[in-house]
Amino acid sequence: ESRLRLDMDIVLLALVAYAVIVTVGYVVNKYTRLPWMFTVVILGMTLTALGLFQETFAGENFALLSRMGMLLFLLTIGMDLDLKEIRHLGRHIVVGDILLTFTEGTLLALFFYLVLPDFVNHSFLIALLAGVAFGTVGEVVLLAILKEFKLEGTRFGQLALGIGVFDDIFEILVLAAVVALPAILRGGSQGAAWQTSASIVLILIGLLVATLLAGRLGRFTRVQLSKIPGDSFVVPFLIFAIVFAFIYAGSATFENLGVVAAIFGGIAVKQLLPEPLFQQYKKPIFFVANAFLGPFFFLSLGSKMSLSALLVYPLVILGVI
Repeated sequence: ESRLRLDMDIVLLALVAYAVIVTVGYVVNKYTRLPWMFTVVILGMTLTALGLFQETFAGENFALLSRMGMLLFLLTIGMDLDLKEIRHLGRHIVVGDILLTFTEGTLLALFFYLVLPDFVNHSFLIALLAGVAFGTVGEVVLLAILKEFKLEGTRFGQLALGIGVFDDIFEILVLAAVVALPAILRGGSQGAAWQTSASIVLILIGLLVATLLAGRLGRFTRVQLSKIPGDSFVVPFLIFAIVFAFIYAGSATFENLGVVAAIFGGIAVKQLLPEPLFQQYKKPIFFVANAFLGPFFFLSLGSKMSLSALLVYPLVILGVI
């Protein structure tokens, strides 16, 4: 009975979110052009501050819906990437991401260290780490903004998405370096640290290789799949089989790798399917990610934010913005 009540609370929470999206979200979007997800994040913050839906936010079912929403959003990013354009922009993407991350990170580090020293325990290293963390690119919100202004297919949009994807890869490599840091600093044999770090890098390389192989295999699969009727049940099941294979390979050992895996899964799907079938199923997948599962992800973001902390530290928010 308790589990059933929690499930019904999720339905009620979804109903509240959809009602806010089609009313408040519509008005905000009409006059400010901000995507609807900003409204849902604020809704999650407000519900948490009021003590509503606390059991629902803490439940496993909500966590699963939230994570699936995030992963499917990231999948659509991979599907939106124009690989030819990305190859041409490769150098600009790498240089742009490094400059963007470290410039924002340094400026935010100076802000934290000089204006809010207590916030970073009077440590510039902590301030720099916090600044770099804030300086990373949020691809999900970025994609929503690009779609709002219909820029995702332009050269600028592809550059922005490319920087976002490379940013994720960069974060994974930094994570591997941080895990290996104890072994590097102590100079001794820290077997577990090296093994974990090596595993992260190897899984990332494996995902990259699988994506490249999908490009090679696509020459064959596109010909064969073009013979299948567009309304066949085979294609949607094949798409999700590919996507879940990538997500499982990335998330089975390290949950954070699932983010990169979902993007690579979208790239693989785009390479394996003939263009007509890809375009036919691209919009339904975005509909599921955007309208069905998306609100749960953004509600979870808002529920993890402390409204009281934002009111106590308004300078932090202004500095990050």
